[in-house]
Amino acid sequence: MKYVIFFLAFITFIPDLYPQNKQILKREGKFANENFKAIFESYPDVVRVDVEYINGIPHYLDLYKKPSGNNNNQLESYLVQYMDLKFEGDIHYFYQEYKLDLPVFSRDKLEFFEKLKSYNADYKVVSTIYKDSIHYKFFQSCSDGNIIFDRKKHIIFGEGDSIIREIEEYCEKTFKNNDLNINLFFQGIIEKTGSLTDVQAVRATRTAVEQTILKKLQQSGHFWRPAIQGGRPVRSALKFFVTLKEGSCQITTAGGTYTPIAKTKY
Repeated sequence: MKYVIFFLAFITFIPDLYPQNKQILKREGKFANENFKAIFESYPDVVRVDVEYINGIPHYLDLYKKPSGNNNNQLESYLVQYMDLKFEGDIHYFYQEYKLDLPVFSRDKLEFFEKLKSYNADYKVVSTIYKDSIHYKFFQSCSDGNIIFDRKKHIIFGEGDSIIREIEEYCEKTFKNNDLNINLFFQGIIEKTGSLTDVQAVRATRTAVEQTILKKLQQSGHFWRPAIQGGRPVRSALKFFVTLKEGSCQITTAGGTYTPIAKTKY
């Protein structure tokens, strides 16, 4: 969280630019005793924040829409991606968090400083990848950090899709009676190319908008940087979570058609 506060403090000083221009600002400094480098790319309506430690690990990437009008103290989250890599021998810690902003989905507002805690996604998966197995935790609500799924599984990475299916089945069973009807679970496998543009299919427990989110993933692919181990991208099983905006559209399922309603709690 302290990283985000630092980043936003700099973002406010990045000027608006004409459509044909781009400005790159570099900052160097320290978080505690660790050196870091921050690169800000300012586009007409988007600010990209690219931060890494001097040794390149971990890596942080944020993309924000610029404030509109006189609302200069608020940033609208467009695509948030976080990557934290640490290496200890043969163990590779791999953490990624995703949030997609689509026209039919609710948008998460970032109040400058006052409400930074609210920017976090509702769910996240933290994985520790070993040579022949993966240990993954599924969290409900980043704000309180409740661990609801914690398991180590022996896998063959060519069959990494089984991880996602297992997590999805577990969560569907866990939350089926907890007002989960407006949450859509999407999943994809990132191959060794490490590019989201290579995602070919998205499967969801509710299937009305798979093509929409697949298109957005592919369009956003060039903003995503894969985890690297031994100089090569790591094959990664990814989970995407989005929440429908109240009354935004109708969802047709095998059980019928319904309009999303406001979610009160998990």
